[in-house]
Amino acid sequence: MLQAGQEYAKEAGAVNELILEANTKVMAFVDQPFDPCYESTSLKDETNGVYSDVFEGFSYDQYDSAEAAQTLYDGICEALA
Repeated sequence: MLQAGQEYAKEAGAVNELILEANTKVMAFVDQPFDPCYESTSLKDETNGVYSDVFEGFSYDQYDSAEAAQTLYDGICEALA
């Protein structure tokens, strides 16, 4: 699917070949490739994402470590379901 997306973007003229080449070289050194589940909007959204909720809540003492861990776990499970 990634390949199809790249081809579509190239055909639309939305790909800078120099950036594509640089990104390809960088990604060749990465042991763990991009994971779309980890990058999910429901997890990363700055307004109501699970990561923001947990890290802000923990930082401002709204969650203790056990509550933060459980909230993070529950949110990730919900996002991946």
